[in-house]
Amino acid sequence: MRKAFGASWTGCKAQTLASPMLLVPFCSRGSDPTPSPARPVGGIALCSQAVEAAIRTQRPQLASRFMETLGTLRSKKTSSGGAATFGSMIKLHGQNGDLHQVWCTWNLMYEKGISPSSVTLGCMVEALVNCSAVEEAAKLVRETAANGDSSILNTVIYSSIIKGFAQAKQAEKCFNTLEEMEAQGIPGNTITYNTLLDACAKCSAMARVPAIFEKMRQCDVEPDRITYSTLIKGYCVAGELDCAFKLFEELKADGKLDLDEIVYNSLLDGCSRKQKPQKAMEYLALGVGIQPSNYTLSIMVKLLGRAKRLNEALKLANDYRKEFNLKLNVQVFTCLMQACLLNKNPGQF
Repeated sequence: MRKAFGASWTGCKAQTLASPMLLVPFCSRGSDPTPSPARPVGGIALCSQAVEAAIRTQRPQLASRFMETLGTLRSKKTSSGGAATFGSMIKLHGQNGDLHQVWCTWNLMYEKGISPSSVTLGCMVEALVNCSAVEEAAKLVRETAANGDSSILNTVIYSSIIKGFAQAKQAEKCFNTLEEMEAQGIPGNTITYNTLLDACAKCSAMARVPAIFEKMRQCDVEPDRITYSTLIKGYCVAGELDCAFKLFEELKADGKLDLDEIVYNSLLDGCSRKQKPQKAMEYLALGVGIQPSNYTLSIMVKLLGRAKRLNEALKLANDYRKEFNLKLNVQVFTCLMQACLLNKNPGQF
C-alpha cells in the first residue's frame, strides 16, 4: 500500500511545501531564537527532504529556494548530510545542462563551510561531463588531489572523466586520465576499461586494444559481455570487418558472448561500411535467433540499394513485415524510397 502512493506523495510533498516559509513552524517554536538540539536538527532534516522531493519532481527553482532556507538553518559545521543534498542539487543542474548553476551550487557549498564527500564530487564530475565541460571536471579532480583531498577520489569519478573524453573523441586524454588514476593508487575496473575500449572505437584507435587487454590481465580485471561487444563494434567502425567476425566466431565457440541486438546490428553495419552485401546476407541467413528491428532493416535496405539489389531489399522488407510482424517506421520507408530512386525504379515502391 505504501508503495502505491509513494510516488504521488513525493510530488505532493514538493507542492505542499511550495514556499520555504511553510517550514518555519517546523524549524522554530515561539519567538525564542535560541537553538536547541531537537529543533535545528528537525528543521534541517525536513528542509533537506523538501530539497530531495523538489529534485525528484524536476523542479530546480523550487529546490534552489529550499536550499537557501537550508543555508539559514545549517551551522558552519561540515556535515555529510549537507554534502549529499548539495550533490543532489548539482546532479539536477547537470541533467538540465545548466553549467552556471552547477558551479554556483558547488561554490555555495564551500561558502557554507561544507566539504564535499566522494559522492558529492562524483555528482559534480558527472554534472560537468553532462554539460560538455570534461576539461573542467579533469581540472577539478587534479586540484582535489593536489590539495591533499585524494581520499575522496575513486574509480567512479575517474571513469566519468574517461567517459567524457571518450564522448569528445579524445582518446589520448582518456589514457592520460587512466595514468593519473593509477598514480593516485586507484585501480580501474571493468567499466573503466570498457570506456577506454569505447574511446578507441570512436577515435579509430583500435591499435591500442591489445595494450588495454594486457593492462586488464595485469590488474586481474575480467572482461565481460560489454567488453567484447564494444570490441566487435570498434572493429566494425574502424572497417576491420574480418577482425570483427573472427572475434565474434571465437567468442561464440568459447561461450563467452551472448549475441544481442547491439552486436548483431554492429556486424551488419560493418558489412554496410565495407560495402559487402553478400557477407551481410550470409550472416542473416544463419538465423542467429535475434529479433530484427527497424534499425536492422534500414541497414540492410541501404546496403542492398547501393549494391543495385533492389528486389532483394524490397523482398527483405516484405518478409520481415510478415515473418516478424514488424511495423515499418519512417526511417525504413525513407531508405526504401532512396533505394528505388538510386536504382532508377521509383515505381517499385
